[in-house]
Amino acid sequence: MNVENAIRYKKTAYTFCNIYAYDFCYLCEVFLPRVWWSESALISLSNGGQVDIRYGETVFEIRANELFQWLKEFGSSFGWRRVFTAQELQTAADQGYVGVVVANTKNHDNSGHICVVVPQTDVHTPVTMEGEIVTPVMSDAGLSNHEYYSYRWWTKDKYSFFGFWINDN
Repeated sequence: MNVENAIRYKKTAYTFCNIYAYDFCYLCEVFLPRVWWSESALISLSNGGQVDIRYGETVFEIRANELFQWLKEFGSSFGWRRVFTAQELQTAADQGYVGVVVANTKNHDNSGHICVVVPQTDVHTPVTMEGEIVTPVMSDAGLSNHEYYSYRWWTKDKYSFFGFWINDN
């Protein structure tokens, strides 16, 4: 996907981690939303109603902060399950499953972050501590774009919480 050079992910006034994660998942035939229904639209749909798609009213773009919440609330319906160790996340990626790390910011006006976990290679390996993987091999778009890296970015003070998810489809 050439994340480090692609115009699509080049930082402007905005960053595009959510777009990169969406594109990655799409190419792997795994659902991660780019837009999602508003709460009122979901209520209407769950009651059998029909909802017109109106951008900014019934559907909205979903940023990293909202992706965290979406994975918690709706992810299991689309094959996502939460895991709690980097070891499990990296093992799944090495076996060909799609994994993500997503974190919410303390200030929800700021962007959270999401990255995909990719299989390790001879050159790109996870960080281990006492034989246990503590940081998987990831790829992302953001303030800077990385095809491969292993850095525990989700431990930064600006994030209030984070999660690891694997898609089993």
